[in-house]
Amino acid sequence: MGTTPEKVVTMYLDEKFKSATVEGELLAKCENLKTLSCASCGLTTLAGFPALANLKDLSLNDNRIADGLEALVGCKALSSLSLANNKLANVDDLKAVAEELTLSVLELEANPLTENEDYHEKVMTMMPTLNVLDGRDEFGNEIEDDDEDDDEDEDDDEDEDDDEDDEDADEDEDEDESEEEEEEEEMGLADLYGDKPLEDDDDDDDAFVEDEDPESEDIDEEESDDDQDEAAAKKPKI
Repeated sequence: MGTTPEKVVTMYLDEKFKSATVEGELLAKCENLKTLSCASCGLTTLAGFPALANLKDLSLNDNRIADGLEALVGCKALSSLSLANNKLANVDDLKAVAEELTLSVLELEANPLTENEDYHEKVMTMMPTLNVLDGRDEFGNEIEDDDEDDDEDEDDDEDEDDDEDDEDADEDEDEDESEEEEEEEEMGLADLYGDKPLEDDDDDDDAFVEDEDPESEDIDEEESDDDQDEAAAKKPKI
């Protein structure tokens, strides 16, 4: 079941039709339309363009539009208008739009009128509410796209993450080196005390026993001699 024209808020008709003019009666039914794109449709004029009170963003790039911009004055809410790569030859062709609308963004690149070096200044003067003309501000400085800013922010975040990873890696290396130094110190102590066998106390005891009380040996020898003499004395004479 298709939707009704009154409910349509966004419409892209790029290359969907080929006509010198817009079908105003059909388009006028889309009274709540906010975004419309009719790029590369062969348009040569905007005469007959309907008054779309809620239209905010209109893209008419890559056509052959040379006149009829006054038809846009009925689109009171229009804030962004793209007419890049058309046939607009004079800055004066924008007067009706400048007087009746409060545009903030306008694209006129690749139109004959941009060949004049001072076109940017003239158009900005005609439209006090204009913030961006062909990607530049009122001073002629280029405006960076939000997408580019997002990419730069992501790159910065990645660089910060890389820096943090490098710092963590350095800390890990320092910890490893400290552990290796501690291990070397421990091994040095082991080499100092662990390789040499300790002397057994039993050996000392044995040595002490062997040398203990040398006088007792002499007493034993004397007692032995006395026993022999007694035995000889008791032996009967024949």
